[in-house]
Amino acid sequence: MLSEKKLKSVSVFLPEEIVCETLERIGFLESEAVFTSSDGKFWKRTLYIRDEEIISVSEEIGDYWPKDPIISICGLSKTIKAILGDLDASL
Repeated sequence: MLSEKKLKSVSVFLPEEIVCETLERIGFLESEAVFTSSDGKFWKRTLYIRDEEIISVSEEIGDYWPKDPIISICGLSKTIKAILGDLDASL
């Protein structure tokens, strides 16, 4: 029986590298990375997968400075809490 997954999207004030290290530490594997354009902005989107859970990390690229990554999580409540707790500890 599969547990109910939730969808959450958060913007964090951490470099993309820290977000990705956290995901890999808790068992997610990078599936693919692509570059997309939306609303006149360019994004690097990286997909991470662990079993039936999917995490998408999107980082706006361009301009003159790095942007804050946006994390979209489709996963179990315990995964969402683990990721957000680990990111809060990195601040």
